[in-house]
Amino acid sequence: MAALVRTTVSEFGRLDGAFNNAGSVAAFGPVQGISDQDWRTDLEQNLTSVFYGLKHQVPAILAAGRGGAIVNNASNLGAVGMAAVAPYVAAKHGIVGLTRSVALETAEQGVRVNALLTGGVDTPGFRESMGTTPEAVAQIAALHPLGRISQPAEIAAFVAFLLSDESTFVTGAALAIDGGFTAR
Repeated sequence: MAALVRTTVSEFGRLDGAFNNAGSVAAFGPVQGISDQDWRTDLEQNLTSVFYGLKHQVPAILAAGRGGAIVNNASNLGAVGMAAVAPYVAAKHGIVGLTRSVALETAEQGVRVNALLTGGVDTPGFRESMGTTPEAVAQIAALHPLGRISQPAEIAAFVAFLLSDESTFVTGAALAIDGGFTAR
């Protein structure tokens, strides 16, 4: 992450915004069956990755002296629980808390930090982890009151809004873009 931020600043002169959007599920099953390694893997992939993003992005944005914005993808499971994926859920809840803490640390300097609570997004990684059969996709879609999973462009448009000057009064928020999943 440090190298990525350095390269961005070197190439573009500054960093104004970032989207921390990494994650996957390594551990499936009841908590008593989760290995120590799978626990650590889920925390590293989903929470520690966002920590390192923020650790290096915030100083670069502050150095630009113009304010800026960071969006962290926390998943809808950053707001609710779900059986059989406890390490992932713990990590995503951690992202919400980390987001809010950093938002408070940087608000006076004009840096906004928000979290997204995204539902299922139709990406190759999502399909690989959840199954590519029409039945598996339908099962996941049914968890969302809108009856479908989102398209990447829907998430991208919301991220673009949060990174734009149109959302300058939004910071420290965990915003659901999940087809109604967390409304239940």
